[in-house]
Amino acid sequence: MAEISSCLYVPALEELIALEAAIAAKCKSCSDSRAVEELVAVSAASGADCRPCLEYHSQQALEIGVARDDVQMAIATAFAPEGREFR
Repeated sequence: MAEISSCLYVPALEELIALEAAIAAKCKSCSDSRAVEELVAVSAASGADCRPCLEYHSQQALEIGVARDDVQMAIATAFAPEGREFR
Protein backbone atom coordinates (compact mmCIF):
# COMPACT_ATOMS: atom_id res chain seq x y z
CA MET A 1 0.00 0.00 0.00
CA ALA A 2 1.40 3.41 -0.97
CA GLU A 3 2.01 5.93 1.74
CA ILE A 4 -0.09 9.04 1.72
CA SER A 5 2.93 11.23 0.97
CA SER A 6 3.27 9.57 -2.42
CA CYS A 7 -0.38 10.13 -3.28
CA LEU A 8 -1.03 12.37 -6.27
CA TYR A 9 -3.54 14.41 -4.27
CA VAL A 10 -1.13 15.54 -1.55
CA PRO A 11 0.62 18.18 -3.72
CA ALA A 12 -2.76 19.54 -4.82
CA LEU A 13 -3.95 19.71 -1.23
CA GLU A 14 -0.75 21.47 -0.19
CA GLU A 15 -1.25 23.99 -3.00
CA LEU A 16 -4.82 24.67 -1.87
CA ILE A 17 -3.67 25.19 1.72
CA ALA A 18 -0.99 27.62 0.54
CA LEU A 19 -3.53 29.41 -1.67
CA GLU A 20 -5.95 29.73 1.24
CA ALA A 21 -3.23 31.23 3.44
CA ALA A 22 -2.14 33.68 0.74
CA ILE A 23 -5.69 34.83 0.07
CA ALA A 24 -6.53 35.16 3.77
CA ALA A 25 -3.42 37.27 4.32
CA LYS A 26 -4.24 39.64 1.45
CA CYS A 27 -8.03 39.85 1.70
CA LYS A 28 -9.06 43.19 3.15
CA SER A 29 -12.79 42.42 3.30
CA CYS A 30 -12.78 38.83 4.55
CA SER A 31 -14.72 38.78 7.79
CA ASP A 32 -14.97 35.01 8.18
CA SER A 33 -13.81 31.68 6.80
CA ARG A 34 -16.70 31.51 4.31
CA ALA A 35 -15.35 34.60 2.54
CA VAL A 36 -11.91 33.01 2.28
CA GLU A 37 -13.44 29.74 1.06
CA GLU A 38 -15.34 31.56 -1.69
CA LEU A 39 -12.18 33.38 -2.77
CA VAL A 40 -10.26 30.09 -2.91
CA ALA A 41 -13.09 28.74 -5.08
CA VAL A 42 -12.88 31.88 -7.27
CA SER A 43 -9.14 31.40 -7.67
CA ALA A 44 -9.47 27.67 -8.42
CA ALA A 45 -12.25 28.30 -10.96
CA SER A 46 -10.15 30.96 -12.60
CA GLY A 47 -7.11 28.70 -12.80
CA ALA A 48 -9.25 25.88 -14.21
CA ASP A 49 -10.79 28.27 -16.75
CA CYS A 50 -14.30 27.27 -15.62
CA ARG A 51 -16.41 30.30 -16.46
CA PRO A 52 -19.67 29.04 -14.85
CA CYS A 53 -17.80 28.24 -11.61
CA LEU A 54 -15.99 31.57 -11.69
CA GLU A 55 -19.23 33.50 -12.17
CA TYR A 56 -21.02 31.54 -9.44
CA HIS A 57 -18.30 31.84 -6.79
CA SER A 58 -17.58 35.48 -7.63
CA GLN A 59 -21.28 36.28 -7.13
CA GLN A 60 -21.38 34.28 -3.89
CA ALA A 61 -18.34 36.17 -2.58
CA LEU A 62 -19.86 39.55 -3.45
CA GLU A 63 -23.18 38.59 -1.82
CA ILE A 64 -21.50 37.82 1.50
CA GLY A 65 -19.68 41.14 1.51
CA VAL A 66 -16.32 40.46 -0.10
CA ALA A 67 -15.03 43.55 -1.90
CA ARG A 68 -14.73 43.47 -5.69
CA ASP A 69 -10.99 44.24 -5.34
CA ASP A 70 -10.54 41.08 -3.27
CA VAL A 71 -12.40 38.99 -5.88
CA GLN A 72 -10.09 40.41 -8.54
CA MET A 73 -7.08 39.63 -6.33
CA ALA A 74 -8.23 36.00 -6.03
CA ILE A 75 -8.56 35.73 -9.82
CA ALA A 76 -5.09 37.17 -10.36
CA THR A 77 -3.63 34.87 -7.68
CA ALA A 78 -4.49 31.88 -9.86
CA PHE A 79 -2.11 33.21 -12.49
CA ALA A 80 0.76 34.34 -10.25
CA PRO A 81 3.97 32.60 -11.35
CA GLU A 82 5.05 29.79 -9.06
CA GLY A 83 7.42 30.96 -6.38
CA ARG A 84 6.52 34.60 -6.92
CA GLU A 85 4.28 36.36 -4.45
CA PHE A 86 1.21 38.08 -5.85
CA ARG A 87 0.82 41.71 -4.82
